[in-house]
Amino acid sequence: MDSFLIFFIVNGIFLVSFFFTNNIYIPLILSAFSLFAILFFLQPKKTTINSYKITDINFTKDQYIIITTCLIIFVILEKFIGFDGALFTSFIIFLLLTKSDSRICFFIAFMLLFITAMISAVGNTKTAEGIAILTYYFFVIGIIWDFIDYLRELIAKKTVH
Repeated sequence: MDSFLIFFIVNGIFLVSFFFTNNIYIPLILSAFSLFAILFFLQPKKTTINSYKITDINFTKDQYIIITTCLIIFVILEKFIGFDGALFTSFIIFLLLTKSDSRICFFIAFMLLFITAMISAVGNTKTAEGIAILTYYFFVIGIIWDFIDYLRELIAKKTVH
């Protein structure tokens, strides 16, 4: 399990609990608890099968530090710039630290778009509108991130020639 999947699960727990409770502190506690529970269960376990050692899960200390740093940045920034600003600032920092590509943003945006449709079908339009705004932001970040990747490729090609 890589750091992106853990970050995605923790943020999913946070977003779902935030929209159901409309309180910032309960989702923060739930997401922090779930992060440390996930990290506890993901400790590398060695098993032997016919004298071969197999590592079930590979989770490095750097990934743990990156996720924890992004969560701390989110908690600190949320008081000053609000939920949306803190979420996207910490997500961009996460993308920079993990050197991820833009497909992650688009994947999250499409998942949120699906969730928006489901919540809208149930009749909860206010929550669906909030998630739709988050979806838009993830699409924008994905486009900007894709453009940055494109510029990096151009610069890399020019330095090679």
